[in-house]
Amino acid sequence: MKPVFRYWLNLLIATVLAVTLGLLAVLLYISNLQARAFLHPARIPSSGDLLKERNVPYREIELTAKDGVLLSAWYTPPQNGTVILVAHGYNANRPEHIHAMFAENGYGVLTWNFRAHGSSRGDISTLGYFERLDVEAALEFALAQEGVEHVGAWGGSMGAATLILSAAEHSEIEAVVADSAFPSLEDVLRLNVPVSLLQPFCDF
Repeated sequence: MKPVFRYWLNLLIATVLAVTLGLLAVLLYISNLQARAFLHPARIPSSGDLLKERNVPYREIELTAKDGVLLSAWYTPPQNGTVILVAHGYNANRPEHIHAMFAENGYGVLTWNFRAHGSSRGDISTLGYFERLDVEAALEFALAQEGVEHVGAWGGSMGAATLILSAAEHSEIEAVVADSAFPSLEDVLRLNVPVSLLQPFCDF
């Protein structure tokens, strides 16, 4: 092989390797950004202004999940013996309008911030997997309150998916209204990963 040809061949191989490694580095960087965005949602504070405006009685409480994560919550006692667990969606907050709607119709309401959301503790959101422990803590609190005979639940998006999982594990949750639940975590990741080359990494 002539020296000149060998030189250009080596240069071509080195260039291809450099470009390939560069593309892999970019993909890893974007994957890291996407993972951080999913695991660490923005924290939106809860005000309670709507509940106060509509004269809905409630008290601030703190729940403790089995893994020790502290959750900030509101509780309104029932007038009809039934408490509704209200579970918000990913990157969202306690839905005050839903809390008010149930309370104004005589239901007790327990609304909380999932871990890594609002003023609750915890650094990582798992889009429902460990959030089941948060629902369990809410359920145990509700069942321990005076005058509570039945427990139902309303959830949106991540909250809906988490409640479906939780209701399958806890028969005390007698009814679930699931608003916009997602079928699987893989589907959520595929929908939110903008670069199609990254989508194969969503299968796990």
